[in-house]
Amino acid sequence: MDEIKQQLLNIISKIKDLEAAFTRIKILVFPTNLGRFAPPKYTTDPASPNDGDIWYNLTTDKFRGRANGTSVDLH
Repeated sequence: MDEIKQQLLNIISKIKDLEAAFTRIKILVFPTNLGRFAPPKYTTDPASPNDGDIWYNLTTDKFRGRANGTSVDLH
């Protein structure tokens, strides 16, 4: 029983580590030495974008984004 308890505590610890990592991933910092922001490029809009996603559609030659559940052209 002690071994199972220890395994569960280890799993919980790993879950907490993953939660902390995902929290850090949500913060995006652009290095100043790159001098540009380059969103991903696709020939069609992504199948399941999330609100806040930005991409460049190579077929339409337009920057696109997802806002409030809708994909829109960015002007």
